[in-house]
Amino acid sequence: PHGGGVTLKLHPYESEEWTLVRQGERVAFKSMYNTYLTCKWDTSGYSLSQMMLADELFDLDFGDQGLAAIRGNNGQYMSASPNPEEGVSQAGIGDHWEYWRIEETPSGAFTIRSVH
Repeated sequence: PHGGGVTLKLHPYESEEWTLVRQGERVAFKSMYNTYLTCKWDTSGYSLSQMMLADELFDLDFGDQGLAAIRGNNGQYMSASPNPEEGVSQAGIGDHWEYWRIEETPSGAFTIRSVH
């Protein structure tokens, strides 16, 4: 799949696992379908792309307790909605909704879990 939106799930399944592809100091999140997480430049959210270009590279800003803020190429941060049905959006940093746990799974892939 490509395009579409990025949603929140209560439990990780194989389709919620990502491979981290490092590009210097930045990372790309590659799905099991060989698509890449991309931030929409207009800050309207996230989707999946078949190519890895600038909008598919993210900065991980690590803070307390190993939590990471995930900053896109447009300077906005990945933000979890308090309502899981609303999914993931982009926002400026400053609230706990913008911090994530990036956890390695037994398969060597990673999940991205909101802290709430």
